[in-house]
Amino acid sequence: HYMARRFNAPLLVSAFEDLQAGTVELHVTSDLREEAEATLKWWLVKVDGTVVEEGQMPVTAAPGANAKVTTLDLSSHLQTYGLRDLLLWVELESGGQTVSSNLVNFARPKHLELVDPKISAQVTESAPGVFAVKLETQAPALWVWLELAQADARYSDNFVTLLPGRPVTIEVRPQEKLTREQVEAQLKVRSLVDTYA
Repeated sequence: HYMARRFNAPLLVSAFEDLQAGTVELHVTSDLREEAEATLKWWLVKVDGTVVEEGQMPVTAAPGANAKVTTLDLSSHLQTYGLRDLLLWVELESGGQTVSSNLVNFARPKHLELVDPKISAQVTESAPGVFAVKLETQAPALWVWLELAQADARYSDNFVTLLPGRPVTIEVRPQEKLTREQVEAQLKVRSLVDTYA
């Protein structure tokens, strides 16, 4: 399973797929002490970014509990498009922000028919020596990571999933003093598709 990045998230969404049945169970776990209102959203997308089906539902998370919230029946889509062409993106929103997200791929990553996502990166200096890299993509990009060609840096996030129309900003703190232009020139954006031989 693709692990959620925010291990300390008070609300967590997890997904359990049953390929035989073509279903995905969505669970919400709460570490909070009181009830929490949240919205569960999901998008079933083809690897080229086309949305096949999307939905959302309100969730009331009981304190300190893990509960099955819903079971998505995706069997007809999986039969139509095949396991290699579909990804399910799940997101939990609370208080106006995304608190947890998860990705389900139905085929092994190396079997996904991924296309070149055509990721664009926009670099701005958000504070002295700190750079915000805004990533946008034309097709779903899995396990996106950044690196600088000649410099070590700390990244606020790495191995993120990018979906079309949902930009992600990653903060980059180079260990040495670099200008915005140098960061831009050295920046490499890679994703799972780049690891394919």
